[in-house]
Amino acid sequence: PVAIARTEPAAAGRAEVRENEALHLDAIRNAKRLIYMENQYFTSPVLAEALAARLGEADGPEIVLVSTRASPSWFDRITMDTARSEVLFRLEQADCHNRFFAFTPHTREGARIIVHAKVSICDDAVLRIGSTNLNNRSFGFDTECDIAAEPEDAEGQEAIRRFRQRTIGHWIGVSGEAF
Repeated sequence: PVAIARTEPAAAGRAEVRENEALHLDAIRNAKRLIYMENQYFTSPVLAEALAARLGEADGPEIVLVSTRASPSWFDRITMDTARSEVLFRLEQADCHNRFFAFTPHTREGARIIVHAKVSICDDAVLRIGSTNLNNRSFGFDTECDIAAEPEDAEGQEAIRRFRQRTIGHWIGVSGEAF
């Protein structure tokens, strides 16, 4: 019910490890109702393809993404922001059943909030938190480590649901209970 998921590039005779990418793809394929993701660098074409396929299904899950709208550095703006915009456009085009929602948080005064979280929740049954961005670099070139939980009982799934409500409540300025 609890595991470590890693990414390690091939080096010094060690084989490449892509557990984080595999975990995300499995969770996306198996989701029934909801895929919720918070991530700063949502640019993976592999994940975009898997999500687009789910958006094309008549009975597929709702997909909610919370991500940074504009990166703070000029380099990230010309690399990551462009790639993120392309992925979001692709998902919007695939959304023939009105189930894709992307949000960018800001302060009450309108200032940008940089989303640094790396959280994915599917159906309140699978929770992943760690260092992995949803991009090619984190899925194959960097060393990353995530914790994944898939509780086997209703109590564990309820804990994931409460966590999801708290994190969404955080972004909109209300408590998890109010959400």
